Order: sequence, then structure tokens, then C-alpha cells
Amino acid sequence: ATAATDAANATDAASLDDAGDADDRDDGVLMDDDAADYAAAGATPVPEEDDDDQHFKINPEEIYGLLADGDDLDRVHDIEEDHYMACLESQWRFGNAEDVETFIDMMRRRGLSPGSRGLALLISSYLKNGRRRDALRVLDDMEMKNITVGKSVYDGVVEACEDGLQAQEIIQRMYDANIPVDYRTLLNLLNVQIANEECEDAYRTFLSLDDRHQGHHKLLVNITTLTSLMTILDRHTEFVLLLETYDMLVDKYKEQPTDEIYRLASKAAVNLDQYKRASDILEHRTRTTKDLPTSYLARVILEGLMRAQDYQTLTRMFFGLKKKGLKMPSDLYRLAVKALEEMDELGKAVDTWREVPTVDESIDKKEYEGRLEELLVKHYKYGLRVS
Repeated sequence: ATAATDAANATDAASLDDAGDADDRDDGVLMDDDAADYAAAGATPVPEEDDDDQHFKINPEEIYGLLADGDDLDRVHDIEEDHYMACLESQWRFGNAEDVETFIDMMRRRGLSPGSRGLALLISSYLKNGRRRDALRVLDDMEMKNITVGKSVYDGVVEACEDGLQAQEIIQRMYDANIPVDYRTLLNLLNVQIANEECEDAYRTFLSLDDRHQGHHKLLVNITTLTSLMTILDRHTEFVLLLETYDMLVDKYKEQPTDEIYRLASKAAVNLDQYKRASDILEHRTRTTKDLPTSYLARVILEGLMRAQDYQTLTRMFFGLKKKGLKMPSDLYRLAVKALEEMDELGKAVDTWREVPTVDESIDKKEYEGRLEELLVKHYKYGLRVS
């Protein structure tokens, strides 16, 4: 059949010796799609599902019709094994797991073995259709029968595991089979651990990725995955680990955090009573983006700095946000004026207090004038004392 022959030739050209993730999706991980990396690891990835690839645009029902006619034995015997494999690949591309199963059963009835390549496609198809246990069953059978299992197959199974423990068991099997465990494998493990909120294990895997990437300046984990990691660390009150992750992102890899990462890091610092640290995170945010924090977050940090008697950081943060355009309520002006007063910067305290009626028209006039008089007297006496 012409369609089958074309498909076979295309398959030969693709050198499909293995299969991994059927849809080659990102799933929140920074993936390197360079097929050379897979080849160097001893396995060839499943070909890309390219809409422009006309060689494989074959309807699965038509393929099955070409090969399923068991009555015409002469015709069946004229079809070579490569044609079967080409059609099996098309079933994998355009059919479902049941189509692949049925086709492999037909091959076996006719004395043809799907081999490691066909079984890899079957595992990939199971994973693509959410049949994790069936994929593991086939993998177990291949290992028991000493059938070669390529790296990309193992990686796909790791990514589909129910939890981190199961994923680590598969990785141990990779070590036992002398299959290289690289950053792709660890990225899949990290995704599984994050999905199951295995905080400490996920953080250790993140550090392992960093250790394997020494000497490089690009973060292996993309921002989406990193945000997910920081989110589960926040949810489980692992604030120290969360801030360490933030530091690696900003200080080591010079990456730009998202608003959500800034929020999580600021919250972690506040929960650890590290108000200067929270102020530094806020300052980094306003310096590198046009976004401003909410007045509520600013209040929480400024009040914490006041309790810590860190007046220098408090005033720097207040005037920095004010200059950037954040609308400051009168209670934050009171904090700033108090801090300036404590630092004996009374002239600046007077000037700052005089701005309060412009931001809070409802302020009690008697209160305002009384406080202003108090500051002016202190300023005058301080001037006499200094002179």
C-alpha cells in the first residue's frame, strides 16, 4: 500500500528507536528540545508531532484496513515488518492507547514482535492517555525480559508517577540499568514532588538541579515551576527555604521575579520578623518594575520596622515608596515622622508632618496643630543644643 510504504520510509528516516513523552509537553519545566542531547544519552526521542509532516497524515482506520485483512494471506505476507512499524507509529500519533494495543496484538498474532521500539510507543500511548499503571506494567515486563528500555521512556514514566517516592524508585531502576539520570529526569521528578506538595524533597531536588548546573548562568527551572515550588513552601510555612529559593533566583541567576514571587518572598520575610529583609525585597521590586506594593503590605513592613526600632530602613522605605507614587495614608506619615523624630531629624519631621492635611483632609485640626507645635519646639531646642 502506497500510504503504508510512505509511512515506512518516513519512519526509517526518523530512526525511531525509542519513545518518551508522546506530546513533548513542557508542563511548567524549561525543556531543551535538542534531539542531539537525547542521542548522546543513548536514546532517540519520539518524533515531533509536526502539522506539516505529510508522511504520517494517515487515518488510523485506513491503516488498520491495510493490514487487518487476515483473509488475504498473500497480501499480508508481502508487507514487511517496517511497514507494520510505520503504521504502528501512525496509530500512536493519531489513535489512542486501545488502537496501539490492538495493532500490537495483531502483529504478535502474525509472528511479528513490536520490539523495544513498539513497546516504547505503547508506554508513551498509555502515558498520553493517563494509564500510568499500564505503562508501569509494560516497563516491568520489558525489564524482566531484558528488553532494552531507552532513557526517554524512563523519563516519561518518571514524569507520570503518582508521587515522588514512586518516581525515585524508577530513577533507581535507571541507575541499575546504567541509564544516565540528567537534568531532564530531575525536572520531571521535581514536577511530581511539587504536584504532591512534597516540600522538602522538592527543594532538595531543586538544589540537585542547581548543583548539576554549576558554571552555567541560566536557571534550569522556569519561572512557572519556581513559583509553584515557592507556593507550596509558603503553604507549608517553609519560609526559610522560600527565601533561599528567592535569593538563588535574584542573586545567583539574575532572573526577574514575578509579582507573585515578590509577594511570597515579602510575606515569608514578614513571617520570620525579618522586616529589613522584607523592605529590601520591596525595594528591589520597585527598582526593577513599575509595580508598587499595596498600602497594606507597606504598612505591615513599616510597622514591623518601627517595632524593631530600625528607623533608618523605615524612613528610606517610606520616602522611596512615596517618591515612586504610592499613596500613603496618614498613619504611615505618623510612623515616618516618629522615626525621623527618633533620629533627631526634626526639620525633616516638621516638613513631613505638614504634608499630612494634603493626604488626609479629615484629620483633627487640634491634633494636627498640637503635633506640629510639639515638633517645632523640639526642633528649636535641638538647634539651640547643637549650636
